[in-house]
This record gives sequence, C-alpha cells and structure tokens, in this order.
Amino acid sequence: KVYVFEESLEEWKEVYSHIEMYEETSYPMVQFSVGSKNLIAMLDGRGRVFLSNGPFGSEKFSWIDQKIDSVKEISVTADGRLLILLADGSLFLRESAAVLERIRKKKEKIAKIKREAEEAKAKEFSAELKKLGFEKIKSLKKFVQINVAKVQNSGETHLVGVTRGGEFFEKIGGEDWKKIANANGKISLAEDGTILASVSGIVYQLNRKTGAWDAISKKLSIGITPVWSELETKVESEVAASSSGTHWTFGSDLSVWKYHLKKWKQMPGMARSIATSKDGSILRLDKDLSGGGTLFLMTAVSGKWQRIYEHKVEFAASNVPIEQVSIASQKHLAFRDRVGNVWVNSGPVFLGGAWNKLAVNAKDLEILTDGTIVILTEDGSVFAQNKDDKN
Repeated sequence: KVYVFEESLEEWKEVYSHIEMYEETSYPMVQFSVGSKNLIAMLDGRGRVFLSNGPFGSEKFSWIDQKIDSVKEISVTADGRLLILLADGSLFLRESAAVLERIRKKKEKIAKIKREAEEAKAKEFSAELKKLGFEKIKSLKKFVQINVAKVQNSGETHLVGVTRGGEFFEKIGGEDWKKIANANGKISLAEDGTILASVSGIVYQLNRKTGAWDAISKKLSIGITPVWSELETKVESEVAASSSGTHWTFGSDLSVWKYHLKKWKQMPGMARSIATSKDGSILRLDKDLSGGGTLFLMTAVSGKWQRIYEHKVEFAASNVPIEQVSIASQKHLAFRDRVGNVWVNSGPVFLGGAWNKLAVNAKDLEILTDGTIVILTEDGSVFAQNKDDKN
C-alpha cells in the first residue's frame, strides 16, 4: 500500500492498494519513485517497471507496463526521464516523451532534407544521363540487379529486374512489369527467355510452366565421375545464360565452367566476371586485377581464349579496376569498372575498336545486339541508351 502524509491533518492517508488493483496473483510492489504528482514509477517483485497515467487516488488511475524486466532499482524525474539499474549492475536512461518527440521531429527533418537532396541529385544525374542519350525505363520497383536480352524473332527488348527482397519482375517490349518468381541470387537472361539464377552456390533454371526453380548444378562432371566439390567448384556469383542451352559460370576458386548437354565441364582459364552472347562468344574478366583487369574472348569458331584488352593505362591513372563484363556479339562489348564507369567498344574488337568511357555511375550493366546499353543506377532505376533504334 501507498500512503501520503497530509500535513493539515498531521496523519498518513492511504492513496493506493496494490493488491486491490491486481488481486493476489500480482507480484508485490517493491519500490516506487515520484517524479511529480501525475508521474510515478513502480517496480514490482518480478523486476518489471510501470509508470502511472495520473495521480494516486484518481478514478482512472492505472499502471502502464513499460515492457522492461530484470530491473533492480528505478528513479523517475519530473520531466519524465526514467533511470533503471539492472541486476547485472548496468545503468540505462530513457529520455522523456517530450524529448523523444523532439528527437523524432529532428530526425524527420534531417531525413526530409536528405531525401530532398537525394531527389535533387537524382534529377541532376538523370539530366546528365539524358545528355548521353539515356532514357529512364519506368518502373514502380527499385532493383538491385538487372538482365536484358533481345527476344528471338520479334526483336523486342526483354528486361528482368530483381528487387532487394528477391522478387523477379520482367518486362517485354511495351508491356508493363510483371512478377514472375522469387529468388535471392545473381541472374542471367537469354534471348529465348531462359532465366538462370545462382543461389547459395547452386545454379537454377526458372521453369516457366510451374514457376519453380530447377537446380541444374547439383553435380559437376569432372572426368567420367560426376562430382560436386563445395570448396573448389561451388558457383561464386555470376552465371551467363545462352538460348542454345550452353551456359557458363565460375567457381569460388574462380575456375571457369561450361554447362552443355546437361553436364558441367571445367574449362581453361579463371574469371571474376563472365558473359555470353547469341553468336556463341564468351567474354571473361581474368582473376588478376593487379593491372586493372584483362579481358579474354572465346568465339564459337576458335574455341580458345584470346586476350583482347588490358586496362593498364586507365588503371594506372585512376586505380579503378574492372568489375563486370557484358557481351552481345564480337561487335558489341562493354564492361563496368568499380566506380560505375561504363566502357563500350566502338567496333569489331579484333579490328582494334577503341573503348569509350561513359561516366554513368552504374551498378549493373548489359549491352544488346543492336548496341543498346542498359544500366542500373545506385537508386535502383533502369536507364537505356539506344544507339540504333527505339524499340
């Protein structure tokens, strides 16, 4: 029970009975602290903390559970700050509701200023991209990765985007975006609509009929004995899908692997990024980035890796290595460096076509057979720079 000393009567007056409010099943009150007439803190026998919603003796008086337990001692101030001592000797201070509200409003103001600054920066960045011929592709979603291909026969642009939550959306030509699947992994799209995803070290192919993901790399064929080595050949990240059914990837040891006739076979070379094209060409970024990165190309005719570009000059000047490659044909190749610059080859690579740099701050990159460059920016937006047509 709680008593208040009435000075005029020179006697103690009972103002609160814990047992009457909570009956015999309640834990006893072991301590209370008075911040003001309307603000009282109470600690019960289980170490829980309560605050009053008014003065003792009022008709609507009740305790509000603060959802704190294992408390040894409490103290509350007139302005609502609550100090608690835990059983392990730790001290915690919670600011008053008024202070917390001021903090909340200040955070909201800062967030608004930051948001407005980001929006202004995004508009400025969009304007810069527009000068380079890029147009934003409308989407209600923000993506963390994209993949693009030209649809066989129709030639329409086929885009696939993946959100941070692992939702897969696709858009073909002038159609709206539609959700097709869920998965958290790196993706690749082929001209015939084949979609691969690398998830937790396994390559999956999307089954268009069922919407399910079918694993195609539970085992890798090494020699005549099918085996899956978790340490040496587990898929690292990227996969490169092809409409011919021949897919490419690389392992956690950066070894290169080719999927053909439903079997995986290790190929010569090492890679940090890999891409394939409709004409059967394969572009890979070699594992050694000490000189900024070296690109190797394998054509369907040669079947051998040929060095086509070394990033030494640019790397020496900027110290920014290559991070991602993309290929549509021997005439259309591109790569992205670590700070988001996109480099595009201006002609047949074997005829010495130069590499032109676009400062676009890209997070992901794809190049299409008509020379269209599609990028994903840091804010999750998709932009396309079409050189030849507006499809």
